Amino acid sequence: MVLSDYVTCCYLGHAFYKLRSIKRSIYFYEKVLKILAPITNQTRLSQILLAESLKEDGQYREALNTYLKAQQIKPDPNIYMIMANIYDEQFNDKKSALRYYQLYLDNLKSGGGMVSREYLDAIMKRMEYLKEEMAR
Repeated sequence: MVLSDYVTCCYLGHAFYKLRSIKRSIYFYEKVLKILAPITNQTRLSQILLAESLKEDGQYREALNTYLKAQQIKPDPNIYMIMANIYDEQFNDKKSALRYYQLYLDNLKSGGGMVSREYLDAIMKRMEYLKEEMAR
């Protein structure tokens, strides 16, 4: 299929929906999503790479916003860790750092990655330190 086929499939999905031919509508809308999947994946990767470049250039706020855009496409717990580190190390924003460290831990299982017990312990230790600092 060529890229413009998604427009045709989208049109057909809408037309069949209006005609109340719902099964055909579903078929064409699913085809649209299949055609656009590689573009969505590339968009997410490009957002992450742009965020990395912004971070390296010291544009931390822009990097955080761009990481969030990538997360909207497909969440990745590692991005939450990167964001936690930016809030922690660059902005000394303990509350936001804690939020993203916790999001990392909460989403770790869904990410499918394996991390060492030592790494998890280090994160928990850092979180405890930040909580203590906030309480002062």
